[in-house]
Amino acid sequence: MSSVFVESYTTLYNLNVLNLKHKNLATEDDINNRLTMWADMFLARTWNELYQAGKDNDAAKEVVQIMQQINTDQATKTYLEAHERYLHSLASQYVSGKIEGREEQRLEDEKIIAEKDHRIAELESTIKDMKNKT
Repeated sequence: MSSVFVESYTTLYNLNVLNLKHKNLATEDDINNRLTMWADMFLARTWNELYQAGKDNDAAKEVVQIMQQINTDQATKTYLEAHERYLHSLASQYVSGKIEGREEQRLEDEKIIAEKDHRIAELESTIKDMKNKT
């Protein structure tokens, strides 16, 4: 879980990534900074696991409380489900438009190719005529 420096993009902020699949590689510093606790919270599959992972940290407890509140509040749940459906619909429309755009581009490309083929035939005919004149 130790960080690896690759390239500096900016000095204004840092971006640290926590690899949940390699929690066993956590350094003492990672454990002291509670990165393993947050990893456990992200890996939790039940409310009890989530609570147990963050029970010793006030910020983590607050996160769990907010998550439970959001999940039990029916209005919020309905809103979030509607938002998820909207995002899915938007993604479907994007894919549909992309497919339609590909078809339009294919038809346009075929038209351009046909025009070029016609022009090539004309030029070949002109070359042939010029050769016959000489």
